[in-house]
Amino acid sequence: MSPRGTRTGAWVTVLVLVIGALIGGAVGEALSDIAPIFARSAGVGFSLDEFSLGNVITGHLGLRVSVNLATAIGLVIAAWIIR
Repeated sequence: MSPRGTRTGAWVTVLVLVIGALIGGAVGEALSDIAPIFARSAGVGFSLDEFSLGNVITGHLGLRVSVNLATAIGLVIAAWIIR
């Protein structure tokens, strides 16, 4: 297989895992009233309060990842599908 095909396969893998996590997270949010265990989550993130590039661009940058049980289940199912 060519290196280009390998990179495409990696992107497909990442895309499927992200979609699995998003679907799992949505299912977890929907089921959080029925099963409270889905309402609990763990998160990690960072925040750069404000940055400035000269007088041209100013902004705020941050990223937060929050994972609950349904998100983890979605990731496992997505990994099982692409194996």
